[in-house]
Amino acid sequence: MFIKEAIILAGGRGTRLRSVIKDIPKPMATISGKPFLEILIELFENKGIERFIISVGYLSDYIIDHFKKKKLNVKITFSVEKKPLGTGGAIRLAMNKIKGDYALILNGDSYFNVELNDLKRLQDMKKPTIFCRYVSDVSRYGKLIVNGNKIEKFAEKNSNGPGIINGGVYVLPKKIFDNYPLNTNFSIESELSKNLTKNNYARAIVSDGYFIDIGVPEDYDRAQNELKKIVKKKALFLDRDGVVNVDHGYVHKSEQCVLMDGIVNLLQKAKALNYIIIIITNQSGIGRGYYSEEEFHLFMKWLNKSLGNLIDDYYFCPFHEDYGIGKYKRKSFDRKPNPGMINKAIKYHNIDPLNSIFIGDNISDMVAANRANIKCKLLLRNEETNTKVKFNIIRNLKEANDYLI
Repeated sequence: MFIKEAIILAGGRGTRLRSVIKDIPKPMATISGKPFLEILIELFENKGIERFIISVGYLSDYIIDHFKKKKLNVKITFSVEKKPLGTGGAIRLAMNKIKGDYALILNGDSYFNVELNDLKRLQDMKKPTIFCRYVSDVSRYGKLIVNGNKIEKFAEKNSNGPGIINGGVYVLPKKIFDNYPLNTNFSIESELSKNLTKNNYARAIVSDGYFIDIGVPEDYDRAQNELKKIVKKKALFLDRDGVVNVDHGYVHKSEQCVLMDGIVNLLQKAKALNYIIIIITNQSGIGRGYYSEEEFHLFMKWLNKSLGNLIDDYYFCPFHEDYGIGKYKRKSFDRKPNPGMINKAIKYHNIDPLNSIFIGDNISDMVAANRANIKCKLLLRNEETNTKVKFNIIRNLKEANDYLI
């Protein structure tokens, strides 16, 4: 894909959403605890965008400070409006920071899951391209008259009924702004509309990707329900014995349990950073007959209460092919170093393994995490390195805090 840079328009005041989000910029409104702007960046990072220029204006320091503290896999820079410039003026200013010949333009308050590979259908990329969406009611957005890949008309917002709308995702060649002075206030939509008759000026790609605009309270509420099913979560996976509690051997009673130093602080920080927390534990003590599954569940309930109820879920494997008794004597894809338990958690909780962390105290933890494509693997106090799995060795749980972002 030739487009690697995107401009996100995040400078608006968001007056229609003010009753809901109060004193924060509209693109920073949270969905399931995550700022909408982060959700947008993750969506297009997964589509190959490597560098984002965030155009900011209203409450710009709030956005800038937030992303300066974040450790992301993409490069973030900012284009700051000293006065309102409209969509066109904001893009014109931000284009100064684009290194390539083209930029993807995104509205900071709308989520549109377009396929950038669809651009391959258009052989000539010298003209502006708009990703469009068919909706049941165009009254809020205005209507586009589209014939094939050609946009014939921008209708006014007083249109109603079903039709095709501008989805707020553009691909613009940098050169189209050569004749526009910097810091001039203008609308990109009106400029594209005025120039339509000039050599089929703008083209359309009609996408059926998921679309929602959070700009009004009712759609922001809808996004809370719909996007949380789409947006993947990040997880902190933990082995139990030796990571959450001291490993005294087959711990299954409260009187046997000593919490690891620093575990509560680690969990509290992870929660504050919107990780879901999941324990992944081999429990061959059940298979060996040392305690029952019921006793194990009762202990886990007590353990979570002792940790402030910060654990979201846990997965355990009682099977052992050599030492198991009765039904527990068998191989299991769940038993680490196999990734079965982690894979089940990823599927059930809609987890992104590339934004997740696994902390264990055994090489089998690292191998299981690697097989489940967990990006960050932390081995606690264990100097064994005779494995091809790449991981980081930490001396204590306090060090693990540095990996939480």
